[in-house]
Amino acid sequence: MKYPKNQSSDNLRGGCNSSSVFCWRITTKNLEYSFTNNSEDLFIDGNKYLAGCIVKSSSIEQTSDAEHNNYEVAVMFDDVSLDPKAMLAGDFDQAYVEIAAWVPDNELKHIYSGYIDKIYFENGVYNFNISGISKKLEKKITDIYSPFCRARFCDPECGVNVDLHTKTVKILAIKNNCKLLVSEDLSVNKYKYIGGKLRVGSSDYLMTSIDKEVIAIDRSFEEELKIGDKLLLKPHCNKEFSTCCELYQNAINFRGEPDIPGVDRILQTAGTR
Repeated sequence: MKYPKNQSSDNLRGGCNSSSVFCWRITTKNLEYSFTNNSEDLFIDGNKYLAGCIVKSSSIEQTSDAEHNNYEVAVMFDDVSLDPKAMLAGDFDQAYVEIAAWVPDNELKHIYSGYIDKIYFENGVYNFNISGISKKLEKKITDIYSPFCRARFCDPECGVNVDLHTKTVKILAIKNNCKLLVSEDLSVNKYKYIGGKLRVGSSDYLMTSIDKEVIAIDRSFEEELKIGDKLLLKPHCNKEFSTCCELYQNAINFRGEPDIPGVDRILQTAGTR
């Protein structure tokens, strides 16, 4: 099958009223998710594609003449069938993505295949950065210079003990389904916990903002909360040298090169300094 040279972002931009119908399949390590921007569920070749509007997707642009091109696609979904817990647990890391166009009474036409290499939460929806299948051919031979830490937070290279920075607080008030007032002012350490996980029972939620004693999370609580319930706050690291030094006093284990001069500095001459 020949892949199309380009597909405009307007065609891939979702919405239940979109004239183009696209089917998406995400295969993780444990599960498979199939959905469509059609207004109703679709049953094609024995597969059920759940109706769920795609909020936005970038254009798919060809960067190679090979049939299996390398694409960079940013896609935002707002679909309840995608499990936020699985995303936070890393189940979607390197998940395989297939995108196909569907015409009524016709077969699916393959458009794109790739792998999820980054997930982040912004403006109420989850964002997926997807790289083309040829990126699997790119093999890193050795570590490369970077101003950011290459270690995983709290792994043996990092050396930070997550338990020493995990905090337990109590609920003082429930402001809404995504915001709580807790028993401790977190102003001093808020950047340690923004982006970290808030655990209630066995469920994890992403902390998106902290204002003194008020914590906001990425989605509504599934549990029925009450005043006095305990919450576990787990720290986060943005991999910057200043964070490593100031929040975790762990500069000795920083696995990056924060003082490497940038391109502007390298290209400076006596006349431009």
